[in-house]
Amino acid sequence: MDIIHILTTNGNTFCGLTFEKDWPDGHLWIGIDNYNKEISTCATCREVAGLRVKPTNYLKRIDSIYAILSIDEGGEGVVGAPIGPDSSMVPLIAADKERLKDLKVIAEQLAKQLGWKMKIVRFTTREEIGEINS
Repeated sequence: MDIIHILTTNGNTFCGLTFEKDWPDGHLWIGIDNYNKEISTCATCREVAGLRVKPTNYLKRIDSIYAILSIDEGGEGVVGAPIGPDSSMVPLIAADKERLKDLKVIAEQLAKQLGWKMKIVRFTTREEIGEINS
């Protein structure tokens, strides 16, 4: 899925991506004066532009989950990492190999800093046990 940014009049995007850097594959842009900024899919651009930020799902069905696990004498645990502006602890779990690549970089940094042994595992059994509605 392409990421669509909102381009300002000075040539930058609201999220800070500029044409001075290499423009990443799969990233598109619309002008700020475009009548339909709602088509923007970059969460940061949307937030700065005052638009509602709603993540979109791009996987048709999730049949496996990847997780980074720590291993010690007590057993296994899901690794969490401080992410975001408030450093919230987030479990290192991904639903596709692209996101797993990003998590692997974080896990490698944590393993070096903390001296932990870690595993990357894939869980493949899916059982729907409930539904949550608004």
